[in-house]
Amino acid sequence: MTTPSYKTLIQRKNEWDLKSTVKSGWNINNITPYLEDIHREYPQSGAHNTKKWLLFKKGIRVSREVVAAWMKRHYPQEVENRQHRCLKHKRFWAAGVNDILSFDQHDKFQRFHLYLHIGLEQVSGKILWLKIWRTNQNPGLVCSSYLNTIEETGGMPLITQSDEGTENYGIANAQTTMRHMLDPSLEGTIHRLM
Repeated sequence: MTTPSYKTLIQRKNEWDLKSTVKSGWNINNITPYLEDIHREYPQSGAHNTKKWLLFKKGIRVSREVVAAWMKRHYPQEVENRQHRCLKHKRFWAAGVNDILSFDQHDKFQRFHLYLHIGLEQVSGKILWLKIWRTNQNPGLVCSSYLNTIEETGGMPLITQSDEGTENYGIANAQTTMRHMLDPSLEGTIHRLM
């Protein structure tokens, strides 16, 4: 398969009547109803993410500048808070090193058919594992990384923390089972979902 030239792409774009964000004709006035819907659903999103949600949910391409100008006009205080980083931060607390282990998957190299899964000790920031494989959706594979880390470090964390992805169920179940074996009084507070 050959890759078309830039000139061919421009010709096809014009033939198919695909408009760029500049030529689409959206401005602050005519985009308002769509942006209000997106803002109602995602009130904490900035201009960049709002632009993405607008394309994903409504199929509308609009420049970031138009979205930023609209937000500045309709929600000036939120824009001001975001620019000056006046957003409320949560306080992180841990008993010490190896107290909390966080892990997640990343699909940043999906176009190369490579998937990452990372385990991180939060207090020290030490990367406990970074596995690159053809999948990061296999709970058994992900759990084996966790168990290998426990074996290498000679201990297990008090708490594991991850998102609700199914690939993390193996670690959550292993952590809960092993903690309950060590201390049966622990009930349901072993694995945190972010």
